[in-house]
Amino acid sequence: GKRIQSFEGHSESVNTVAMIPGGELAGSGSGIYDTFEDSAGKDNTVRIWNLENGYPIHVLERHKREVTALAVHPDGEILASADAGGTVIVWNIKDGIPLRKYDWPDERGGPILYAGFDHGGRELLVGRSTGRFRRLDMATGRWLSSTYLGGRTELAPMAAMDDFGSLVCGMGQEIVVARLGFAWTVNSLYTD
Repeated sequence: GKRIQSFEGHSESVNTVAMIPGGELAGSGSGIYDTFEDSAGKDNTVRIWNLENGYPIHVLERHKREVTALAVHPDGEILASADAGGTVIVWNIKDGIPLRKYDWPDERGGPILYAGFDHGGRELLVGRSTGRFRRLDMATGRWLSSTYLGGRTELAPMAAMDDFGSLVCGMGQEIVVARLGFAWTVNSLYTD
């Protein structure tokens, strides 16, 4: 493919990006991941970009740690951003206003590397690098069930969830398929 355009504005590494439905906007999250250093004061921002002119329409500055995952609500009006410290912030894309902030209820696990809404937008699933996942009910703001899919290696920063509660994610050399809900079942598919 041919490079069409590149955008500049983050002063730290871009860790995550997300297309916003409609094709006119995209989001990006940045910061340098360092387990031994407080990353306060660095570029731990989310930027909403106008894809036509390459300029950010919003610079969202509420994260204290590096932004590691983004998810766009199916209606295209809400963006969820997650950081290495376990904070999730839900933003109004149009005006850049934070709507709600959620903190991972316990300290277990590494940075959040996955965030994704179900197709109906009722739940947000977040996953930490250690393979621990939690579901967040968007209507009530309550954390729902949690499961641990990891053990041998870190979660790859990619996963997909469908409307029926199935999650597929990469972990090391495995593709892990999990059924979410009241009972979690896990099947591993080795890539060797």
